[in-house]
Amino acid sequence: MIDLHCHILPEIDDGSQSRAMSLEMCKMAAQSKVTDIIATPHMTDLYAKQEFHTKVSARLKYLNERMVEENIPVRIHRGAEVYASKDILYSPDLTDLTLAGSKYLLFEFSFIDSDFDYVKEAITVIQSQGLVPVIAHPERYDFIQRDYTNINRLADCGALFQCNLGSLTGELGKRE
Repeated sequence: MIDLHCHILPEIDDGSQSRAMSLEMCKMAAQSKVTDIIATPHMTDLYAKQEFHTKVSARLKYLNERMVEENIPVRIHRGAEVYASKDILYSPDLTDLTLAGSKYLLFEFSFIDSDFDYVKEAITVIQSQGLVPVIAHPERYDFIQRDYTNINRLADCGALFQCNLGSLTGELGKRE
């Protein structure tokens, strides 16, 4: 199994708070038969990509080395969860933020201040770079909760979706 949206890198965002916590997360993933994890730390400032990549590279290297040392059969791959602020509309190149060097770009936007037209515009920008937009946790966005047909409309625009397990099991949000 592959976990394609995980905040496993230590001390970089609201995920793992320490190296020890990241290691424990990897052990738990292995016990759950996860073989690969794409680390998707929050990328919130597209003008600071170099700093972001430097932080991610160091943490990724550390964690993958520890997986080998501890004999934990999990591989950690580079990714990002890109925050689709207005900057994304003017970003010349997002390819270095894709999931494990693929053509898939995981992105999110404001839970309450976004609407269909803005998200459609971000999808168009992502696609213009030859990438496939993957919307992170669509079940959390206000404009989708108000009108579930927006999921179909976004899919018709070419977006894919990533849902959190807790949302599918009813742990997060409505159980309807």
